[in-house]
Amino acid sequence: MTRIGFITPALAWRSADGGIWTNAGLGRLIEAVARGSDKFTLATSMTPVEQDQHNYRLQLPQRDIRFLPSMPSIARGLGKGAECRRVVRAVEARSDAVIVQLPFSAPTALFDARRPRVYHLCSDVRAVVRSSRYYRGVRRLAANCAAIAMEELQIALAATPNAQLVCNGAGLRERYPEKRARTIISSALRVEDLGSVARKRPVDAPFTVLFVGFLRPEKGLDVLVSAFRLLLQRVPNARLEIVGGLDAVEMGAAFDVRAAVADLVASGNAELVGAVPFGPALFQRFADADVLALPSRSEGTPRVLVEARAFGCPIVATRVGGIPTSVTDGLDGLLVPPDDVKLLFEAIDRIRTNSTLRKSLVAAGYEFARRTTVEAQAEALLAACDAAMGTSPQAQVERSGQRQASLSLSLSVGGKL
Repeated sequence: MTRIGFITPALAWRSADGGIWTNAGLGRLIEAVARGSDKFTLATSMTPVEQDQHNYRLQLPQRDIRFLPSMPSIARGLGKGAECRRVVRAVEARSDAVIVQLPFSAPTALFDARRPRVYHLCSDVRAVVRSSRYYRGVRRLAANCAAIAMEELQIALAATPNAQLVCNGAGLRERYPEKRARTIISSALRVEDLGSVARKRPVDAPFTVLFVGFLRPEKGLDVLVSAFRLLLQRVPNARLEIVGGLDAVEMGAAFDVRAAVADLVASGNAELVGAVPFGPALFQRFADADVLALPSRSEGTPRVLVEARAFGCPIVATRVGGIPTSVTDGLDGLLVPPDDVKLLFEAIDRIRTNSTLRKSLVAAGYEFARRTTVEAQAEALLAACDAAMGTSPQAQVERSGQRQASLSLSLSVGGKL
């Protein structure tokens, strides 16, 4: 019997009927890990305010969930170490190994582990602070110092005995000297989602560029808008669709985006769609777009890059963070440097004008998405748990096979926990 704990600082929300809501990518990953363990315990940070990201209701028994305090930022989490530590200890008491997602805004709560740990590094905290407009002046200096200290703590945690490090992409792994580190690619797609939606837009519809993600400075939307304006000089009827919810911390970034595209919205060349729940409606956006552009300045391995390719949408992204782990330039997507308006425009226009390139990117992209499901991500985390517990290689292989068989059975009967 394997008991797995899962601790995440991601903000969840409790609805009036007691349901626990999170984002679809995290929720599906949690459920996949739970299906691969005999007993599962979750600890998640709670917020009293519903946000756009709360679009997925967790299918977990209430008895298996513990609640961390709200930690929407580094500054608001540093003083909550003692409170978080009590929750961490409660999870450890019910677990043989514990998965902890990083960055964790109250890192002192993670000291003195009492069970083997798998640290799942999801993003580069220093890069996020650098690109944020929320931190200014003295606040920026303090946030940068806190981010540097947090990264050093994360490196120390990953190097402790009975710990394993799993990074979202090779870019994050390179920052950590831990040789046992593994890399994974984030995905929210289950096997049955692949190709479940077909393109509906007519072939003569205007060329459409799609963005999907939170409206945050590190996503590079300002660069995308400038590149799209260059595209309009060649394709006057082109359209830019911006799909994304507001972020509790970076509200100003959303206002900046609205101001930047106000004239494009008025002319009918752009649409601010807002948040679209994960599922068929979002899948249709991917299927109907001509290219997905993600000009980020900082990333782990964005799930949206897998999702777009699963529905036949070629992608252009930046060569930052874990994106090169997810995208092979020229094979299943195109990569450009961050903050380069001209090269972003040229990559988008190559996909528009070169039908042979477009077809090859679509075919290879779908094949990549087929191998990169949330089930594969969960299996990598569970394999790291086996390694942290010192399970023999042969036993690890046997346990992996048992989990995959169990998962296949679970999916065949509807995926219920």
